[in-house]
Amino acid sequence: MTGFFSRRSSIRLSVDGVHVPCGTPRVPAQEDTLADSASQRRFICGEALGWTREDMAMPENREMPTQPAPLPLREGSRMKRILFHGCPGLILAAVILLGGCEVRNRFLYFPSAERPTARSLAAENMKFWQGTSGDYRGLTADREADAPHGTMVLFHGNGGTALDRGFYLQPLMRRGFRVILAEYPRYGGRPGRVGEKPFVADGRETVRRAYAQYGRPVYLLGESLGAGVAAAVAGQSPVPIAGVILMTPWDTLAAVARTRLPFLPAGLFFTDTYDSTGNLRLFKGKIAVIGAERDDIVPVGHARRLYASLPEGKKRLWVIRGAGHNDWPLYADASLWKEVTDFVKE
Repeated sequence: MTGFFSRRSSIRLSVDGVHVPCGTPRVPAQEDTLADSASQRRFICGEALGWTREDMAMPENREMPTQPAPLPLREGSRMKRILFHGCPGLILAAVILLGGCEVRNRFLYFPSAERPTARSLAAENMKFWQGTSGDYRGLTADREADAPHGTMVLFHGNGGTALDRGFYLQPLMRRGFRVILAEYPRYGGRPGRVGEKPFVADGRETVRRAYAQYGRPVYLLGESLGAGVAAAVAGQSPVPIAGVILMTPWDTLAAVARTRLPFLPAGLFFTDTYDSTGNLRLFKGKIAVIGAERDDIVPVGHARRLYASLPEGKKRLWVIRGAGHNDWPLYADASLWKEVTDFVKE
């Protein structure tokens, strides 16, 4: 697993809820559902080696030679499969345990030291928000939406940077939002540390500043890892949050680890928890949960379980039919954005 999102050339995103592509009749419902047709990936420790009883038989005299004889090529190849391919999880586990938290974080975070430049910002029609190149909190459109009636603070996934999320600007600005693409510590050239605590603390400060500058209402949008950040910020926000949109979210990070690596303890890989189920338990605003039917990074079942755990009344689920973790923007048409944003603004 190289991360829940790839770099800019192939950004991985996802949403969970049922959405029929534009042009297909559908009847809106409080909870849109769709049968899961995408199988969940499983990793298997070991492989069928095809050994025979003769392969494992002891010599007839039952005596072990003082110097082991070289293995025939066929048996030597099998031994290599045992050591290097048979149980890769055990080798990986040993590396992680010896490396500690820093190694574990490398499975989840992919920071970038590259700062946005004047040229790259101009190419994306963006500008710095709350600062300049070496000291900024996020990016925003160089031209604001006409008479915006709310601020959407967006937390991106673990790959790429805020500069890579320009495709959010127009759909959300057309719906009347001012959009702030929040940047994480250690991403986009920002100083700081990676991890759940610094990300959530930094996100809370970004939301506080957005509220101080623009007032209410303030909404949050998070994609993949960013959905975990958004859920945590919403659960302990210093200012009122009107609604939250969670794109391809998980219920807990540990649950995703168990899905992808069921033969290893979830805590072995991540010290951070991103318990969205727990973080949103007391949140009083609207929550839109959006998943991708064919998501093979954070399988859509995690979004469904998150949705099921939320308090009744102010939640709604969408699943984008046929979409995966990487390509859901190709399936997210204007009607989806309208439904989702209308719901959180109600």
